[in-house]
Order: sequence, then C-alpha cells, then structure tokens
Amino acid sequence: MFFQFFIFDILPNLKIHFQWKIARIDLHPNLTQNFSLNLIKDHQIQITVFAVSSFGTRTIEFLNANYTGSNSMTKDLKIGPYLLNLKIPSFPPLFTSKINRFMFFYLSQFLSFLAMPLTIVLILIVGGAVFIKRKWGKKLLWTGIGLLLFFTNPFLSNLALLAWEPDFKSFEQIENHEIGIVLTGVTNLSKTANDRTFFNKGADRITHALQLYRMGKIKKILITGGQGLNPVNPQSEAELLQRFLVMTGVPESDILIEDQAKNTAQNAQFTKTLLEQKGISTEQEFILITSAFHMYRAKGCFDKVGLNTVTFPTDYYSHDVKYDIPSLIFPDPFSMEYWTKLVKEWIGIVVYTMVGYM
Repeated sequence: MFFQFFIFDILPNLKIHFQWKIARIDLHPNLTQNFSLNLIKDHQIQITVFAVSSFGTRTIEFLNANYTGSNSMTKDLKIGPYLLNLKIPSFPPLFTSKINRFMFFYLSQFLSFLAMPLTIVLILIVGGAVFIKRKWGKKLLWTGIGLLLFFTNPFLSNLALLAWEPDFKSFEQIENHEIGIVLTGVTNLSKTANDRTFFNKGADRITHALQLYRMGKIKKILITGGQGLNPVNPQSEAELLQRFLVMTGVPESDILIEDQAKNTAQNAQFTKTLLEQKGISTEQEFILITSAFHMYRAKGCFDKVGLNTVTFPTDYYSHDVKYDIPSLIFPDPFSMEYWTKLVKEWIGIVVYTMVGYM
C-alpha cells in the first residue's frame, strides 16, 4: 500500500520517496531528511523527522498525529530553515488492505452464522437427538425446542424490535438541509435487469429520501453503496437508485452517487472523500437515511469520520403491539428472520467498535 506526500513551494528539484512507514526527502546530496511513520494505535500515527549525514543522525522533529477514517491530514514540519507542508491524502485504519478486508468480511460472516438463532437451535436439537440417551442430551434437545418456540414467537420478536429501533420522525419536524445521505441495501442485486430496479423491503430508504426532496427538506440526494463483495450484477446499487430517482423526475444534477462502498464503514469513509473531492463542505449537518434497525451503527460510522448527521430512520420491521391469538401463540418463521437481523446487527456493532469503525 502506498501513500504520497504533497509538498508545496519548498525547494526546486525536491524528490520525495514514500512507502508505507518510511518516507525520504532529498534536500542535499550530503544530507538526507527521513520520515519514520509508525502506527501507534488505530487512528493515531507517530511521525519522526530526522537528518542523516556523514556526521551521524539527529532528530529534527517529532509529533503525533490523529486521523479519522479516510480523512486527509496536513502537517507543517520545519526542517532547518525550511517549512514543509505535508499532506497525507489518506491514512487508513486497520483492516483496509484487500486481504484484510476479505478476512474481516468472512470472519464477521462466520461469527454471524454461528450466532444466528437458527444455527443455535439446530445445533442444540441435532446434538440432543444424537445424544438422546444421555441426560444432558435430553436437556440439549428440550433447550433447542424451547428456543425454537421463543425465536418464532411474533409477539416477542416485535417487542425486541420495538426496543431496538428508534422512533420515526415526522417529515415536518425535519429542518431543511443541503444534502440527504441514503445508504443502499434496498435492491435485489442478484437479479440483473437494465430497464428496471428490483426493490427489497427497504425501499422506503429511497422513497422517503424522495419525499424529503419533494418537500424541500433536502436539496440534493447522496446515495452511497456499491456492488457488495461477491457481485453478480455489473450495476452498483447507487447507480440503480440514481436511475430510479431520475425516472421520478429528480434532476441528475441533484443526485450524488458513491458507488464503491461495500459496508457501512466504507459508506461513511467514501462519502466524506466524495464530498471533499467535489468541494462540498463537510462541516455542515447532513440528514442520514437508513433502516431503523441499522441506524445506530450507521450513525456511529459517520460520527467516526467526522460527518455531522441528523438521523431519519426508515424501513421499520416492528409494528404496533397486538394482543391477539396469532401474535401471542402462533409460531411465525418471519420472527426467526427478525431475530437474525437483530443478532447480526449487534455482532456488527461489536466488531465495528473493536476495529475502530465506530
């Protein structure tokens, strides 16, 4: 992985060599200034500037620098009589190399699989059936059956969703903003078509963003999301949603797309990079639009990269409490799915916190 120092108005014929943790600046044939760049911990680096000559090595400057997500970092360093303005376009956190990104993805998927309610239930029931003649085998079997009834109870799953999902906000209480940021994950990318968009349940992420736009609550819609890690569709979700908005009459000039992000952390990091590239102030407040169950993690990632957002939750899985026989007693397979979404989201929050994405 390579980075580059941009140095402005210093010396003619200045040569810069920079690779991962070491940078070298050639100021004079007999005197070489070196940079030592070390990762102290996630989101903090240490830069040491020292000179090497025939008389030995001496430290010129030592500093610590913080970075967040994909933020660029600018530092002024004085070397002798010269003031160097150093700009690091991006110094990434842990798990950003291609290999580590895949390892991180598949590890989180594997952990999610092990913790899924259906996986736990199957392990308990199958284990109990295999060792049914043993006392603890019977306990496993009955525990598995009990958990199956628990996870398929629609009343209990709805209570869990109500406790987790933030309350929705009325459109009228939302103040006017320049940009609304929409996270993708609402289309069926496994089915390819060039003349339409196949929506999943979370379609009101984009339809509510459209409503905010029509009401004048936002002037532009920024869509962030790529193809995922195993794409079968050549189109990104951002492109599909952009096409949908254009079809509804939104001018293409009012739509910004970021089509490289593969997860929530990258949604936040790449969105900030896009805003900086387009010269849009990142100091303003944005409206963050995503599913209610996903809002806590999304908000945490955007806070981490320094983007100030007000949340607008959509795509609710919970509903008003109903005290009827079907809700209280009848097993429902969708309840298992809702618990699975919650568990995966909770695991995602734990992992994101551990690796510094939140």
